[in-house]
Amino acid sequence: MLPVILPPQSHPVTQGNLLERTWYLFLQAICAGIAVGFELIQYGTHVQRLHFDATDLIDGSLWVETDTGTLYQWHAPQAQWVQVGGILEDTHAHRVANYPAANYGVGTFFFETNTTQTDRQSLYAVQLNSAGAHVWAYVAGLCSKIFSLRPADLGLSDVGFQFYSTDYTVTERWSGTQWTYVSGITQGTYAELTTLAGVLSASEAGWLLADSTFGHTWIWNGTWAFARGEQSQYIVMAPAMPQGGVWYPCDGGTYSCTNSDATLSNIATPALNTNLAALMGGGMSNTLHAATAATATTTQGVTAGGAGPAIVALNPPSGPNGGLPEYFMTSWWLRA
Repeated sequence: MLPVILPPQSHPVTQGNLLERTWYLFLQAICAGIAVGFELIQYGTHVQRLHFDATDLIDGSLWVETDTGTLYQWHAPQAQWVQVGGILEDTHAHRVANYPAANYGVGTFFFETNTTQTDRQSLYAVQLNSAGAHVWAYVAGLCSKIFSLRPADLGLSDVGFQFYSTDYTVTERWSGTQWTYVSGITQGTYAELTTLAGVLSASEAGWLLADSTFGHTWIWNGTWAFARGEQSQYIVMAPAMPQGGVWYPCDGGTYSCTNSDATLSNIATPALNTNLAALMGGGMSNTLHAATAATATTTQGVTAGGAGPAIVALNPPSGPNGGLPEYFMTSWWLRA
């Protein structure tokens, strides 16, 4: 660019019919400066910037992407555009296909989204990997989809990626090589254990499922097992069927019960809920004794004047269980 020469204050502007030379050079320098100013800021879409020939641009020139609102600066020595403001926004598929990390400076942000906000809704930034190459690295976000749409294309640069399964109500985290369980409890039937066992890996240990079939909570550790505090196949005495879980009456029938390893067994119940009573206390016994009623003995009363009123004596029950009443006002139940 020509040097700016300011003419003396008293210098005439014209020389005859022509512009005086000093003034001519001055105005020419101003025009050149204005032209350079126009070149310093470029406008256009993201695609136009990628195809723009920036060879003759001045180092430090700016480009404003009109479709993304992102600001870039031209680094002439490296012959590349570097993002200096704004956040790129597009779908995950487009980021992978159309936004190679090598084209962007370290610190450039990209938010994976779409117009309905049903994309992965995750933020990435350009960082350097161990080999010094530019890569898109996960920063933050939560991808919410049904489990069958859980991302299957993640790698080392996606460490920390958060996924929420909307159908299983569970949150998982990507370790860089595999999925790990974070939180949540799946609600489902007992059959759901088999379905999940076919898709979960050992790295997802801790996954919980509350089954509505038997009323147990299960924990995944590579296989399903009872969660802490869960038990089955024990008998309790209660005025009515206990609340919570599934209970079978001890009526001599056979019922399907859970095992601690998520398998099932058929359990035959003792016939406790009949017209029988049991002796409480002492050793445990499967022998049941019929309750027998107390008996009464009537004798003739005697007075000083002769025969008196009859005397009725209540004798103790003859049964070995003490003649306890049927059910003890209670019943017996087996936990499924």
